[in-house]
Amino acid sequence: MGCAGLLTGLYGLAVETYRAGQGIAADMDGLVSAIVRRAIGGSALVMLSLWVAIAAGLIWFVLVNEVQRIEQAEIEWLLEM
Repeated sequence: MGCAGLLTGLYGLAVETYRAGQGIAADMDGLVSAIVRRAIGGSALVMLSLWVAIAAGLIWFVLVNEVQRIEQAEIEWLLEM
């Protein structure tokens, strides 16, 4: 799930960079401001995708620890019999 979030963010960044190139080629007057606007938009997308990947990793960590705790309790219960 985290990889999917990262790949989506990177794909979005690539698409945004391509669209920025098209926009810059069409309008050379506002070159610097267009590059800065597109860079800020792309960095926000990448930051969001990193946040999604980190959140997915933390959720996975919590769930794996919960499963291990349940399995350990079942093992102890079986060994007491």
